Amino acid sequence: MAENENNTVLEYSKARIYQRVFSFFIDLFLAVLLGMIINSLCGLVTSVVPKYQEVLQERIELQDQSGLFDENQKLWTLSLEGSDMTIQEKKELLSTRLDEFYHNDVFFEDDTFYQSYQKRKSEAVNEKGELLFQLISGSYVEKDFSDDVYYSFYQKEFENYASAALSHNVRFADLSNLIVRISVIEIVLSMSVGFALSFVIMPLILKRGRKTIGMYLFKISLVGGDALNVRGKTLVFRNALLLLIGYWLTIFTFGIPWLVSLTMMTFSKTGQDFFDYMSGTYVVSTKDKDIYLDYAEYLARTEESKKASIENRDFEMTR
Repeated sequence: MAENENNTVLEYSKARIYQRVFSFFIDLFLAVLLGMIINSLCGLVTSVVPKYQEVLQERIELQDQSGLFDENQKLWTLSLEGSDMTIQEKKELLSTRLDEFYHNDVFFEDDTFYQSYQKRKSEAVNEKGELLFQLISGSYVEKDFSDDVYYSFYQKEFENYASAALSHNVRFADLSNLIVRISVIEIVLSMSVGFALSFVIMPLILKRGRKTIGMYLFKISLVGGDALNVRGKTLVFRNALLLLIGYWLTIFTFGIPWLVSLTMMTFSKTGQDFFDYMSGTYVVSTKDKDIYLDYAEYLARTEESKKASIENRDFEMTR
């Protein structure tokens, strides 16, 4: 219920919580789906940008120099999983690649990382606690245990230590960070655009009641404090808060803003959540009623209703 400047009272019942929750998740699903589609398109566009291609190519060249990746730029441990090579061949390949990598002066200025690798060899044991390597001529070499045991050791060395040591090359680290930053920016922008399409553009299209697809399906609408249609500026302000706090902050705080908003919605007499409270809006049920765009439309419809009532003799005389 709300009262406009001419003291005409308009009444609406507040939307039920289940209507709001389910409509929100429908709209959120659409927003994420649209964001994923847009992100894929952004990736296609970015991939053909010359500067980005140069960054990727330089990073690929460094990966090739490391020897930790195959010709498809796939880490050898992953590449060998579907290989027809024997366990012995796989084990020997990983061992050779690791020795070459830790001696690679492109990534290491001294033998610090190689010595750390040798130390891990000296401490490696099997299930019975037996040492896997023995020291011969200053280097740790394999004993006579099964190839599976050594293959497992080299796999872990690749994935837990060698791949991480790539960042010791400053240029490789900078290129990797740049690629990650570009990907993060693409995701944030894409998901934000998807959100805007679902929560802002759609209510601008379904102007009466400022409905999203979910709100349309559950027959609920958004009204201002005067019980009339929400103005565009107010809608943008409300949904900007919803994007920044209800969307992104919720993700990074494990849902805390959303839980606070749901609590306010549950215990508030008017059914306002945090975003309604801040923007002075209300979510109401419009199953049996419509939303007036402005007060002039309300007066016009009221007048038309009176005329129709008189023409249909829908009145009675009183003394």
